Amino acid sequence: MPGRLVDQGGPNSGKTVLALAIVSIIVSSASLSLFFQVSDTTAEYLDEIDIKLKGLRDEISASTARDSEKMANLDTEHELQRISMQTQLQSIADAVKTIDDDVTLMQGRLQEVKETTDGFLAKEERILAASAENNLIVYGSLDSTELLSTIWPRFQAQFPWAQVSYTEGFGPLVDRFVEEAKSGEPTADLIIVEFSLYHVAQSAGLVATFLDNRSVKFLPEQFRQSDGSWFGVTAVPLVVIYNKQLVGSEDIPKNWLDLGKTIWADSIIIPSISTVESQIAELEPTLGKKIWAEWLGQLATNNIRIVDSSAEAYHEVAEGRAKIAIVLLDPLLRYREEPDVGIAWVTPAPISLIVSAINSNAVHPNLARIFQEWITSPEGQLAVAATGRTPLLLQLDAPTILQQTVPKDIDVIFNRNPDAYVDPGKWLLIIEDLLDPVKP
Repeated sequence: MPGRLVDQGGPNSGKTVLALAIVSIIVSSASLSLFFQVSDTTAEYLDEIDIKLKGLRDEISASTARDSEKMANLDTEHELQRISMQTQLQSIADAVKTIDDDVTLMQGRLQEVKETTDGFLAKEERILAASAENNLIVYGSLDSTELLSTIWPRFQAQFPWAQVSYTEGFGPLVDRFVEEAKSGEPTADLIIVEFSLYHVAQSAGLVATFLDNRSVKFLPEQFRQSDGSWFGVTAVPLVVIYNKQLVGSEDIPKNWLDLGKTIWADSIIIPSISTVESQIAELEPTLGKKIWAEWLGQLATNNIRIVDSSAEAYHEVAEGRAKIAIVLLDPLLRYREEPDVGIAWVTPAPISLIVSAINSNAVHPNLARIFQEWITSPEGQLAVAATGRTPLLLQLDAPTILQQTVPKDIDVIFNRNPDAYVDPGKWLLIIEDLLDPVKP
């Protein structure tokens, strides 16, 4: 059998087996020695390969790190370049905007210069034309002494050649103006009247527009018409005055309805209804139609007395012939020397607005425009203040401006009831009917 020694006998058979065994051992030993020798060489070789591979991996890692760092530096450089470019572009955009703003500002200034120059030239042309017209005809409700002694001399200081013919009056004077204008008779170039009376002239088609009035920028919007048909001159609040010696502090009216109390029976006076009807009518939307009508009925029951004007009512109170009165404020401003007269500020305070308007058929239109522009300017409004009246300009160094005259907590109202100005005759009849027991 293969792989098995068979002793076939013979004298040397034992030795042969032993020899073969020894040879086998020697061969096996040599093979093992060679195996271990080869194994050691392979291990060393593999270790060397591992070392080389590790070195290669380290080199690759280092190279990758270097490349990553280079890329990062490159990204940072690109980002810095991008930021720098954005900054430069923004600087350029800002510079362009600054230039645009400067150009716009320059264009605005050039436009202002052009408008100023055009306005100056237009005014110079108007002044030249007005100097040929010479005399201005004015109808108005300002006192003659106010216009002729205070206002006109200040205007004439700038325009020495200008002359004026002034007629003082109220409703009948405006009716006369309309009749004269319609018939072609000589009449006023300019009217200075209450707002309700202006509407009489306006409804007759006798009002011209003055769009290039350079003083319009000084007037608050509520005191001028956008189409230049009228400009406010002065505002007069409707107030309650009382005699300090006859009225105790506890009885001073706090609101309009207090005047209906029975303690004021036979003690109240008011000026002619036609001079204050618009202001009384202005209270109707605030009080409410029913309460307003009841209030006027209570005034009638208290037997109020009617006098010709606010100035007369003021003197009646100052001299103790009446305890209390409803008046327009301007007389009080002009007669401040009366220490016994106090103002009971009640809110709201309706104002009587006096406006100027130019006759659409004026014979002296250029002089009318020059004067209208002047009287609404700061210089003209100071002249109005010098009469004791209330000017309309808010920023004016005068003691009679509205902000100085009327307390801050008092609501000054104007044109809350537009119909009272458009149709004053209707409201006059309504008020007179409610005050029927006290018709003069």
